Amino acid sequence: MDLLSFLYNVKNKDILLKRIEYLKSAIDLIFNVSNENITANTIQTIYNIASFNNIPINIIKTICHMPNYLSNKTKSIL
Repeated sequence: MDLLSFLYNVKNKDILLKRIEYLKSAIDLIFNVSNENITANTIQTIYNIASFNNIPINIIKTICHMPNYLSNKTKSIL
């Protein structure tokens, strides 16, 4: 969490945008595995970290989505 806080609480917009793109790419690669358990845990972890104010929630909202392969039960739990 400290590393993510360090990476995503910067004032330089160019650096922040580049880091957001890297995080989005990483999240997309994880989601491409198409494993419901891994994806659900990733989404939950990202939002948990945001709830501790380590990453601004607006960043999370722009990079994280619920893939179609998640079941309705998993989506409702998340």
